[in-house]
Amino acid sequence: MIATSPENEVLSAPMSNLLFLSDFREKPARFHRQQRVTFSKRELSQLLSVYSPRVTNGEWKDYAIDHTPSMAIFSIFRRTSETPLFAIAKLAADTGCKGNYLLFSGGRIRHRATNISDILTLFDKRLRLIGNDN
Repeated sequence: MIATSPENEVLSAPMSNLLFLSDFREKPARFHRQQRVTFSKRELSQLLSVYSPRVTNGEWKDYAIDHTPSMAIFSIFRRTSETPLFAIAKLAADTGCKGNYLLFSGGRIRHRATNISDILTLFDKRLRLIGNDN
């Protein structure tokens, strides 16, 4: 497909990404078979109470929250452009794992727990990155 301007002039670069509005429209309820895993208000409050002092100290700079049908993930970044230092995942109840909460660092599972408080108490012990030369 060749891109043209409103005056029908051929533009130098073809469009690379074609988006369909139907992909972004709300689907009827029958299409929502799986519910997303989310953090509760209490869990978010606990996460942010650990995150905020580290931001104040300049240790952490950014966070991201992702929701999928199988897990919710709170990722912590030193810089916005980097990979997460830590990620705390809440798994769906039907996953069959030993713990509903996981702590990731360096792409590996560092700890499993049945509640988020057990994961967050690990940050009181001043976690450090393993295998990072910084």
